Amino acid sequence: VEADRTFQNQPKPFIFEQNKARFSKFLDRIIHVKLTKYPLFIPVINPFSPWKIETYQRNSIVKGLKNCAPDDIIMISDVDEIPNGALIRRLVSRPLNRIFGIRMHMFMYYFNHKLIYDGDSRMDRLEAKKGIWHCMAMLPFKFFHDTPNKLRRDVMRTVRRGAKYDIQKDGGWHFTYMGGYDMIVKKLESFSHSEYNLDEFKDRSSIEERIRTGQDLFGRDLEFKVVDPDYNMPSAFSDPEFRERFKSYFLEYERP
Repeated sequence: VEADRTFQNQPKPFIFEQNKARFSKFLDRIIHVKLTKYPLFIPVINPFSPWKIETYQRNSIVKGLKNCAPDDIIMISDVDEIPNGALIRRLVSRPLNRIFGIRMHMFMYYFNHKLIYDGDSRMDRLEAKKGIWHCMAMLPFKFFHDTPNKLRRDVMRTVRRGAKYDIQKDGGWHFTYMGGYDMIVKKLESFSHSEYNLDEFKDRSSIEERIRTGQDLFGRDLEFKVVDPDYNMPSAFSDPEFRERFKSYFLEYERP
């Protein structure tokens, strides 16, 4: 599902449309939903919010699910989240009879710069209170009774509200704030957290210093570590051509 507006309501091209040739061997499996019309935003009655556009876009997933069979598998995710194929194959090897949360590892700035979860990290404590940050919803179509956005949100809040869904660990990889200064600023000017679209967060020297020192972009007390890019990573990472093409996205890792 792609829109011709960012969540902050700025015009944008259809990126997938411009890059279809790169996905030529998969086009027969892709339903490209293009959004050009949006809810009417009226001050006081229905004021604009980036979160409303994000919700509308995510809920538009249903436009591509019109011909689903009851046992077809639905995964509600974002494009920077890559599910773990081995886990997915194991789960679908038998009939699904419940809703899963596929919990992701998170990486910032580089493919192998990982946010730490160790049972007592700040992220562990934060998620225990507020819910999971990075979690994909996976379910058979016959259980698809809520909107995509509500399903995803409910799965992510399972920890806070009690064990309602089956949360699977090592479910995949969430890569965020990649591509250096220019791409990070582009994200800050586009995504739903418009409170970060400020000069203080877009300052080049500040962003580049935080990337260099491995600090969170917004000064949150998060902990990161450089991990082995050959261990528990997407299979593409082991491809020499991929590694060469995206070598600037990897930090040097010193094996013990």
